[in-house]
Amino acid sequence: MSINSAGRSVHYVSRSTAPAIGSCADSPKPGPTRSGRSKELVGSERPWRRSWPSTVSKLSMFQPNLPTGSVLSTGHGRKTDALSVGIAALNSTGLQSMRTDPTAQVLRTLTEYRDDLIRTRTQTANRLHRLLVQLVPAGLPKRLTAEAAAQLLRSVRPREHYGRALRQVAVDLVAELRRLDRRIDSATDSLNAVVTESRTQLTTIHGVGTVVAAKILAHTGDIRRFRSAAAFASYAGVAPIEVSSGDARRHRLSRAGDRQLNYALHVIAITQIRRDTVGRAYYQRKRAAGKGHKEALRCLKRQLSDIVYRIMLRDAGTSLLAGA
Repeated sequence: MSINSAGRSVHYVSRSTAPAIGSCADSPKPGPTRSGRSKELVGSERPWRRSWPSTVSKLSMFQPNLPTGSVLSTGHGRKTDALSVGIAALNSTGLQSMRTDPTAQVLRTLTEYRDDLIRTRTQTANRLHRLLVQLVPAGLPKRLTAEAAAQLLRSVRPREHYGRALRQVAVDLVAELRRLDRRIDSATDSLNAVVTESRTQLTTIHGVGTVVAAKILAHTGDIRRFRSAAAFASYAGVAPIEVSSGDARRHRLSRAGDRQLNYALHVIAITQIRRDTVGRAYYQRKRAAGKGHKEALRCLKRQLSDIVYRIMLRDAGTSLLAGA
């Protein structure tokens, strides 16, 4: 046992003892099992067991800091996820190579930065609202802006020390709110420029603006890495999971997949339901067929996923995302 760079204890076994984990070469032949096949026969059906030494040497690329002739031990209930992934990668065929998409990286950086700014602005506005409630008992507008807060503060002149302290903090928060608004506007302008330069046609979908389009492009990357629309829907987490029982056929929400991409499709679906669109007509047909609001909404999101997939495939020949 040794201590790694993270300060955790790591158990090692020598390569000479590694076959005991996955190989039956040096063990006595067991008797037949209930199914009539011996354990040796079952083990022989796994090709990686027969080539353990070469597999261990190839897996050294996954653990470059390990001592020579050693691999991570799988004992004491430790997970073997990394080892299993390495073995699967070495014995699988037809795997696609990972490609870095510069445009998608730019969009992801900008969208995450903008989302962080919006969260910070919401927190600042909530703090300001709490202070103004104490200074202005008459009430405040539901959506508080920096200009509305500044106008309220001009009409408040507290005389006591506590009131003056509240007003001073509120003035500072108004200034912070204005600064955050400018930064959010700047990040949005940057997103608009990159999305326009990518020449994507996603904005032709009702409910897709530049911000939603940027989020979809950022979290999808090269659309050609998905073998089908169903694979893209599964990646987005909009492919329902069947939970049928008997004659009742029902589907439940899938909580897997990229949640930001799922959120973008949710925004599109909600926007289309609220307006007179083809998506609203589809949603109403599902409701008329006996489905609830959430079930009909999931069906609509699944259809929107196919539309997004087809548009991005068409864009792959002209968009900057295809040049990565």
